[in-house]
Amino acid sequence: RFVSLGETPHPPELLSADLEGSRFNLQYETERLEGLFLNLPGAHQLNNALLAVGVIRQLRQTLPLPEGAIAAGLQDVQWRGRLHRISRDPDIIIDVSHNPAGVAETMAFLGRFYRREQIRTIIFLQSDKDFRKIGELISKYAHAAWVVDLPAGKPLPPEKLQNAIEAAGGTASILPSFNSAWEVIAQSPDKDALWLIIGSHYLAGEAYRQLSDTVVPRPFS
Repeated sequence: RFVSLGETPHPPELLSADLEGSRFNLQYETERLEGLFLNLPGAHQLNNALLAVGVIRQLRQTLPLPEGAIAAGLQDVQWRGRLHRISRDPDIIIDVSHNPAGVAETMAFLGRFYRREQIRTIIFLQSDKDFRKIGELISKYAHAAWVVDLPAGKPLPPEKLQNAIEAAGGTASILPSFNSAWEVIAQSPDKDALWLIIGSHYLAGEAYRQLSDTVVPRPFS
């Protein structure tokens, strides 16, 4: 369902969608916007984009916004932790989905571009999350999982998530720290694998912190 402010647009005409983002046309009764590129991957981000476009169109009535403000804003937007690809060799994506609905949406989207055999997940959850359902989803969409033992917030014991993934037919191991995740990635012989760092914001924060501190054991690109 698409939401907007002011004049309601027709459903967007999707031209392309991949891990870089979505390109689409947008038709209003009084205006047509063509070739817009949203620099955020995922179908759900289009709804957010339409809301933003609606706000900008309203602001144009009172503020002197430049002609290309909408296109430029969509193209330049960044949102770390939302299907954020931080490396292409190997493919590494950080995503902060941490409930069943979000994990299902993320995994289904990635499944359009990667086979199950290619997807490896590095995951950490807080204790209040539905780890059994999330474990089922990880087992369904990922070839293997590594559960990080991270002392942050109110962590779910890693054994619980490992058991949930294995009970659903998946493969899971426990990492004693997030630093170990880089070693697993670097030592993997699977060059076409996707490494998905998914779950709690604490996990994403640790990944970004270690990247900025250059503790990664090999130069990812």
